[in-house]
Amino acid sequence: MYPFPIQKLTLTLLLLGAGALAVWGQTTRVDAAGLVRPAGSAGNIQYNNTSGIGGSPNLHWDNSNAGLQIGQPSSGTARLIVKGSNTNNTAFAFQGFDSGDAERSRITNGGYFQGSGISRVGFDYGGLFLLDARLQQPATVVSTITSGATALVSFNGGFAPTSGNGIANLVEVTGTVNQSGGANGKVRMLYLAANVVNAPNLYALETVGGYSLIGDGVVVPEVMPRLAVVGLGNTGSTNAFGAYNTGGAPLFFVGDDGQAGIGTTAPAYALDVTGNDAVRLPRGSTAQRPANSPGILRYNTTDNKFEGNDGSAWVQFGAGGSGAPTDATYLTLTGNATLSGSGCCPPGPT
Repeated sequence: MYPFPIQKLTLTLLLLGAGALAVWGQTTRVDAAGLVRPAGSAGNIQYNNTSGIGGSPNLHWDNSNAGLQIGQPSSGTARLIVKGSNTNNTAFAFQGFDSGDAERSRITNGGYFQGSGISRVGFDYGGLFLLDARLQQPATVVSTITSGATALVSFNGGFAPTSGNGIANLVEVTGTVNQSGGANGKVRMLYLAANVVNAPNLYALETVGGYSLIGDGVVVPEVMPRLAVVGLGNTGSTNAFGAYNTGGAPLFFVGDDGQAGIGTTAPAYALDVTGNDAVRLPRGSTAQRPANSPGILRYNTTDNKFEGNDGSAWVQFGAGGSGAPTDATYLTLTGNATLSGSGCCPPGPT
């Protein structure tokens, strides 16, 4: 009934209890300590090394910090730490591939994140991606594009509301500046710096297909210019727009009260020109006169005279060039004549 005698089974159990393994046909001594002794030093993760168990400090488990370490890092407490092989940007500490074995991202030993193929820093667009860092395009990266269009940094977004009056900022830069501690450095919310080397077609800022608004106010869309500047108030004490030279001298200024100044930041009139030079009026021939409009001025190059319009006709005044006026009226008398009046003219022969 049994495939082996009861006595043999009993002997086998006794041998197992004594530390030996009985196998039908042979008996082998077992060194339990030798079978479980790990390779490498403490903390090394074991792996199949073909002929035995392998262990290397390049694959280590830091149990105190519950972290996996690759590459013998000297410090670090993260759950996953990868140490690169050098400090350059031609070899990588990390590479990521898609399911088709196409490389999609990498982190260089020099600390740069690089993308290969379609690569991006992604996040749920329904939430926010908080970035507390400095982004810098390496100066060694130079684009040699000769046709078409490209961008070293590109932000693309879409906004298609179906209702409501929400505000969408495709790119938003906000910040708090507090220099009450005595600092006097410059803080630029948006800084555009360009090194022009034989590049006459460089545009520091270009708006295509829309309107640019500086300030926050109501601007009628139907009459909004390509660039609209909304001031801070409605008096001359606040400024709407100003242009200055590198030394801080005003070139052109517009106050919130609508008065404009050239060479002054405090215009007292609708147009206030400050300087010791001159103002050039529009110039043109008689045939080029514009339509009648009261109060307009011009210089007539046909008659070499300044002229103004009273709303119905052009009235010339003064003379162009130098010398006496050329519009005097002369009276020639022949025969006997008598002149009388209030002494307008000196006596002369009749």
